[in-house]
Amino acid sequence: MDAMDIKEYIELWKMIIMNPQKFFQEWDQSEDWTRVLLLNAICGLLAGILLTIFTLGGGVLAIVMYPIGLIIGTFISGAIYYLCFKLLGGTGEIESTIKMVGYTNAISLVSLGVPIIGSILGLYQIWLLIVGGKVVHKLDTGKSAIAVIIPLVLCCLIPIIVFGMTVGLGFFTALMGQG
Repeated sequence: MDAMDIKEYIELWKMIIMNPQKFFQEWDQSEDWTRVLLLNAICGLLAGILLTIFTLGGGVLAIVMYPIGLIIGTFISGAIYYLCFKLLGGTGEIESTIKMVGYTNAISLVSLGVPIIGSILGLYQIWLLIVGGKVVHKLDTGKSAIAVIIPLVLCCLIPIIVFGMTVGLGFFTALMGQG
């Protein structure tokens, strides 16, 4: 892949955000990793800079951590989503799934960089993942949505269960100690 200039990255970002269906349908899933990794690094860097500006210098560590976190997170969450899409009959490859997740991180520029409002806009990434999963894995919207929601539910449910078990064990231990 040839190096892209900044205008091409801006157009890429706009296409992913404004027309994800078209982007994922036209995207060459066999492309090398350069473009998606650079997009993650650029979005992470810009998000870190924005956060630092909005917090009057409080987010300076984010300038370094966001790009690294986005790239590592792309691989980890891409592998998890791949398993979920496969579980629901998806036909895509793991490499395409990881890259697709990387492209959905384009929203991170806003969701990580703009306090409060960014978190709300970050929910848009769920939609981007559903659209991307639908195209990459040739699933209908419902199955793609379920595949995207499974890890989100598990990420919320597991800590609640662990907390409940810890509180329950503490309560049980206290009862046994009084006997």
